[in-house]
Amino acid sequence: MDYIDKRSKIIYYIIIVTFIIISINLFNIQIIQSKYKIAGENNAIRFESQQSARGIIFDRNGKEIAINIPSDDLMVIPREIKKLDTNQLCQLTKINKYDLIKKIEKGIEFSAYKEVLIGQIDPIDSRILKEKLDEFPGFYIRTTTKRKYAVNVAAHLIGFLGEIKVRYQHKLKNGMTIVSNKKTVKENDVIFILSNNKLDSLEMGEYETVDNIKFQISKKKYIKNIPNKNIRFPNYINYKTNKKIDDHFRKGDLEGKTGIEYSYDEFLRGSNGIKLKLFDALNRSHGSFSEGKHDTLAIKGNDLITTLDIELQKYGEQLMRNKIGSVVAIEPTSGEILTMISSPNYNPNIMTSKERSRKYDSLLNHKDNPLFNRSLAGMYPPASPFKLINSLIALEENTINHTDIYYCTGGYEYGNSKTLKCHKHNAPTNMKYAITVSCNTYFCNLWEKYFDKYPNKENAYNNWIKHVESFGLGKRFNSDFNVNSAGLLPTISYLNKKFYRWNSSTLLNMSIGQGDLLVTPIQMANIAAIIANKGYYFTPHLVKNINENGIYIDIKKNYTTISSKHFNKIINGMTDVMEKSEGTAQKSKVENLNICGKTGTAQNPHGEDHSTFIAFAPKENPKIAIAVYVENGGAGSEWAAPIGALIIEKYMKKSVSNKNIENKIMKGVLVSK
Repeated sequence: MDYIDKRSKIIYYIIIVTFIIISINLFNIQIIQSKYKIAGENNAIRFESQQSARGIIFDRNGKEIAINIPSDDLMVIPREIKKLDTNQLCQLTKINKYDLIKKIEKGIEFSAYKEVLIGQIDPIDSRILKEKLDEFPGFYIRTTTKRKYAVNVAAHLIGFLGEIKVRYQHKLKNGMTIVSNKKTVKENDVIFILSNNKLDSLEMGEYETVDNIKFQISKKKYIKNIPNKNIRFPNYINYKTNKKIDDHFRKGDLEGKTGIEYSYDEFLRGSNGIKLKLFDALNRSHGSFSEGKHDTLAIKGNDLITTLDIELQKYGEQLMRNKIGSVVAIEPTSGEILTMISSPNYNPNIMTSKERSRKYDSLLNHKDNPLFNRSLAGMYPPASPFKLINSLIALEENTINHTDIYYCTGGYEYGNSKTLKCHKHNAPTNMKYAITVSCNTYFCNLWEKYFDKYPNKENAYNNWIKHVESFGLGKRFNSDFNVNSAGLLPTISYLNKKFYRWNSSTLLNMSIGQGDLLVTPIQMANIAAIIANKGYYFTPHLVKNINENGIYIDIKKNYTTISSKHFNKIINGMTDVMEKSEGTAQKSKVENLNICGKTGTAQNPHGEDHSTFIAFAPKENPKIAIAVYVENGGAGSEWAAPIGALIIEKYMKKSVSNKNIENKIMKGVLVSK
């Protein structure tokens, strides 16, 4: 009995001691240690995305093209909004009440967690907002960076940023993966097929996800030949966990939409981090949660060194002001693009403000289409510079000797009393002189002699196509361009559909670079580089280096079908174009600089002909190859040749000698106001 009483007393004392300890701890927690109060029900842990700084873009000489500057965004967490004084918030944010409510509702629809309400707030407005934010639970300022372009040129090349598009990833029972713009795949949704699937294996019809959701596919968009790591949808949702799986990128973040910003977005954008922060009921920060143990650091994007000479770009854009057209210059020994001008242009910085959508619409509706990249997508007749290719083909096929002569009496007669006209010049002409004065009659004879070699027109034309394609025509460059037209190189199938009957005479305009042939300025600049290299070219490209680790595109050395021994015959004629008194570009001659060029007048059924010119310099060990197109500029000698010569001289000598021509070009206006 005494033993039991003794045990009862021990248990009693243990309970008393335990109660005292618990009471002390509760007192300590509730009264003394205020930091435990912070974690109460009126407080929250906020997951803040730490935006990665975008990589800097430099020109070939280390000059900054695209940089980052600080910027503030007003963020909203819909689930934390309580009583909201919309009138006061509208005054502080300078937006109307309707837009404010609409933005908040949009944020609630997308996520109960957080949403960018207003991006790129004015610094003064941001400072005022920060002082008042404790009156607006659910709102906070996120400090981030925005893009700024250190130059006001090269907009088509640099590109611009826009809001990331959210895409969701879904696994199908057949093992394929689709990406939709909706969290739940529904009937008639637009879907995207990842490039690791066979494009033809997903037909229209009913499908089922691994979660047993059935849906119909009625539309398809394909993304071809892009490795999965380069797919352009940063905000994939994991189909199993329904969580974002790409470095904390969220709606409101930006991605490249055009130009280098688009093509190299994967390298430039870096990787976002995340920070867990404690906030109380008054929206006041109390530092990092768990002393930052769960935070992840943002990783800066890669810096890019482009192939551009930004000073040459500025000069070229000055020359092309008030004109429509393009200039492309390439370093022949590498394929590096020195300058690429599409005119009219626009200031790239107008696409960095929060009003970029309105400004984009304004550019989109402009009568001269300044958003259109004429250098890569504009298609024009190659005109007389194409005579150089036909000459090389004839020499390779041994259908003509460069010393053969033809008489020109003002044109070439063919068919039923038809004449392809030629301008007045001395006669007779051999190949060198025909290039110098751009004699149409000579190249019509060359064309017919080539076709006479073959038993039928189909064999002759297919062989001609093979040669022309080796110069990079009729196909897109496998390069880092976000826009890239193939031009038009008519096939036999095309000719059969267009003409009831056809023969060499039907296609006679092709002998002088007219007719159904269409090329882009980048292709023509590449032809100049091929002739400079005497038979080969490197894939033209815009980026020289990524963080000094090289570039990811394959820069191939591509050979034409023409033997190198034939090129000097063409180059000598191009020299005389610039040097001889009868040369079509003699007025654009530059003293002490041996430029090899060829002018052209591209026929335009919609108005004045286009002025064209290709060239390279110097004649020995060329450093620059160029193509110029000036729409509605007339003869090649009038506008394109002087512009090309000035840019070549500027690049080679860092100055220009003929100020009279420079002033004429600078003041020239070929567009209607």
